[in-house]
This record gives sequence, C-alpha cells and structure tokens, in this order.
Amino acid sequence: MQDCFNRNIEYLRVSLTAKCNLCCVYCMPENGCVVTKETLTLDEFWRLIKLICKTGIKKIRLTGGEPLLYPKLLDLIRRIKTSTQIEEIALTTNGILLENKIEMLKQAGLDSINLSLDCLDKDLFFKITRGGNINSVLAGIDKACTSGIKLKINSVILKDINETEIIPLVNFAQKNNILLRFIELMPINAAQNYQGVDEVIILDKLTQFFGKAELILENNSPAHYYNFADLKVPVGFISAMSHKFCAKCNRIRLTSVGFLKPCLHDNRGLDLKSLLKKGTSDEELMQKIKKTIYTKPQCHHLNDVSFAQKETQSMSLIGG
Repeated sequence: MQDCFNRNIEYLRVSLTAKCNLCCVYCMPENGCVVTKETLTLDEFWRLIKLICKTGIKKIRLTGGEPLLYPKLLDLIRRIKTSTQIEEIALTTNGILLENKIEMLKQAGLDSINLSLDCLDKDLFFKITRGGNINSVLAGIDKACTSGIKLKINSVILKDINETEIIPLVNFAQKNNILLRFIELMPINAAQNYQGVDEVIILDKLTQFFGKAELILENNSPAHYYNFADLKVPVGFISAMSHKFCAKCNRIRLTSVGFLKPCLHDNRGLDLKSLLKKGTSDEELMQKIKKTIYTKPQCHHLNDVSFAQKETQSMSLIGG
C-alpha cells in the first residue's frame, strides 16, 4: 500500500531477537542490551507477519540482534515461503554461526543474505566486536558463496578505527565476487560515541585506488552503486546521513517485542504486542497497521537536535 507521501511500502524488516553473540562497539553498550518487554512468540510473529503482508509487502528481511540465534528461524522461513506471496526472504547476520546453518537456511527457502563485516584484520575485528572470531565469519562467507544464496557484505567505517580496512574489504569482495556496500554510521545510542566516515571520503579513496567511478542508474533501493574502472564488481553505498533517501524509503519494521515502526529513526509506532494481549481481532489489527503505514513520517531527523521523537534505543533492540 501507499503511505500519505505516495511511497509504495512493500518491504518488511522483522527483528526476531535482541540477543546477539557479538557486542559491536557502535551497536550496543559494553554491558549489552537488556530487554525489558516480553518478546513475541512464534505464533504471534506469524500472525502479525501474515497480516502485515496483506498490505502489499513483497520482501521480508529477518534481522536481530543476531537472527541465527532465534530457535524457530527455519520454521518461520518455511511458513513465509509456503504460505505467503512474498517474493524474497532475506536475512541479515554477523556470520559467526553461518557456516553450519547455510544449507538448512537454503532448504527452508531463504533467498539472500546481508553479512555485516567491518574489517578483515583479526585483532581489529576482535576489538570492534568485543570478542568476535573473524575466522568463523570467513568460513561462513566461503560456505555462502558456494550455496547459491545471494550474498552482500555491509561495512560501517569508523573514523580513526577501521579506515585502513576500506581497500582490503573492496579487494576481498572483488576476489569473492560479492557486492560490498559501505553504510554510513547513524548516531543512535552507542553509535553517538563514534564518528562515521562520509561517502564522499570513501569514494575519493576508492577512485584513487581503482580508477574513475561511474554511478549506476538509480533504483528504489536506499543503496546506490558505482562501477570503477579497475573493478569487475560494483561497490555500493547506503548513506543515510550525507545522501538522505527518505523520499524513496519503502520499508517498515516489526521489532522482537511486537512494535511496528514505520521509521527507523522515529520512536513512534504501534504496540502490536499489547493489542494481541487484549485479544484484538485481525480486522481491528489490520486497520491499525494500515493507519500506521499510511502515516509513515516523511523523513528522518537525525541531524535535528531539537526533534522530540528521535529514536534512542540500541540498534540491537530496534532491529539492525
């Protein structure tokens, strides 16, 4: 369906759990995140996903926290695959558990994976993730590359922390024929303690190493891609700060505690978990869901310090 700004809302991101087996410095506080609300059961997830899909959703992305920690993940993927008209089921992961799960994910019906990887240096990876083993991630990438599931890598570059990893990440992606996207840091919760690196700076570095950049024809995705003279695979950017893409945002989010968020950066939305507890009918739920989608905010206000409804929760709680 369309929202009040005539955007076609057809992409649902579902955060299955706030739990994560890493504790990345820009994602959550050092002592982790505490979930104070009751999370959705599998049946509640399924009921809400079915209803939301009826509004015209074409793509679902399963996120977390770390979605591979969710015990009913395969069951949920199978249900979506066999009982909805969804065209693509995607998953975002840190890759730690991917090697041993990739075949089961494929058999369940998963179509694509976005893997978060901010560096290749094992010591720096350990530091940024507060304890992660990069060898597990690399083994997962190897397995994914031979599985037939579409794979992309997402990298967040932090000033004075992993800027030296930009070129190695590009070379790694090229070697493995993987699309790499650089994501600008969004100043939410723990991320406010760090400074991101703007697209223009990374782009300049890439042109110095890999030749002239040519922007590929824009689409409805928040990502945009460049071809480089000396590279065979394009490199992408998701630049919410320097290249605001709200005008073509087509997504909504369902958190693990049942909160429907029409905008990542706005704390307003619909508490569906409470409505389920009250015994609200599917018809009434549908009315409220459609109203929430229709009133999706026009844009984010990350750069507006006076904006009262700014989201302050950790990305692990919202859904990364």
